Amino acid sequence: APSIQYKKSFRSPHLFPTLAVLDAELTLPLSRQQTAYSGMDAITQLIESFITKNASPLTDALALAGLRLALPAMRRLITDLHDLEAREHLLLASTLSGITLANAGLGMAHGFAPAFGALYGVPHGMACAILLPHAMRFNQPAAEAKFAAIGALVDPAETHPPRLAQAAIAAIQEINDTFQIPRDFQEFQIPQNEKPAILDRSRGNSMNGNPIPVRDDEALAFLEKIL
Repeated sequence: APSIQYKKSFRSPHLFPTLAVLDAELTLPLSRQQTAYSGMDAITQLIESFITKNASPLTDALALAGLRLALPAMRRLITDLHDLEAREHLLLASTLSGITLANAGLGMAHGFAPAFGALYGVPHGMACAILLPHAMRFNQPAAEAKFAAIGALVDPAETHPPRLAQAAIAAIQEINDTFQIPRDFQEFQIPQNEKPAILDRSRGNSMNGNPIPVRDDEALAFLEKIL
């Protein structure tokens, strides 16, 4: 809604498809940047629906299955943007992320991301990618065991849970860095005094599902680090 600078969702049972066809060949024309942003959006959805306070054993299993596909696929696409099998894996992972978010919800990365899109035109996938490592660090005290499960996908030789959790965060940051996704929003030159406006547009369902409740003072401190 440009006039009020809010991002809103359209939701209705009439929007549910009777049949969904996943054809990775249709994604081949996507640029490196579009591939990176959409891929990281799917990964953010998988991770946030995995750690949300509304997760269940069913969504946990699907989220891990999606990450098992998506993380290696993103690495393969770094070197070969036209790797069709990697695109197929990422497309399936994206579909799984839609199922998990619909059933478990999301977290603070998706809580903040719409505000950056509505107020400053930041592409949604880019905002999610920038926010995800920061949100993972914020949530690590409550989600270390689940981050360790993700870390085991990228470093199967490691067994120590805190180091596995760090490996998960490092893997996300490495993908972002390799695709040249910024580590913060400094290039958008957002004044610090606009933090309250960002926060005002971030208090939605996604933020409510975060495993650690995000108080206003914590949210403002979080934003100060990334603007």
